Amino acid sequence: MKRLASQPGFTAGALGLCILLQLAALRWLMMADAERVYVWGQPINVTCAFKRSFGVPCPTCGMTRSVVLALAGEWPLAWQINPAGPLLAAGLAALGVSLLALTLAKQKRRAHAARATRRWIQIWALGYGGLVIVVLFAHWARQLLAR
Repeated sequence: MKRLASQPGFTAGALGLCILLQLAALRWLMMADAERVYVWGQPINVTCAFKRSFGVPCPTCGMTRSVVLALAGEWPLAWQINPAGPLLAAGLAALGVSLLALTLAKQKRRAHAARATRRWIQIWALGYGGLVIVVLFAHWARQLLAR
């Protein structure tokens, strides 16, 4: 194992593969509808503590349903519940694939391609993360103003 772990790009590849496997596991284990999330067909009956305490939804209300629905291909409903959910799911998938691409570039000893891919991942991850946060809070503001 130590020899494998010392290969160029091993960490990035392992992380990318873990991200993609987690998304696949979520898709396989969970289902959602407009009202709740199900794990292996059993509903999760948990309500938002913030909403329960203050009577208004929190910025992340609906994120689990939204991500699960996006992974199932139900993009319009996912977007309606919380638009940050589909963005998060797509961003994580893109990050996983990008990390695998970085691993391939490093293993083929293409230093220039590896540096460019790494830089691209850093810039886009930061920008994409910022976009998700802006969408999350814009959706929350819209929900609060609609009350």
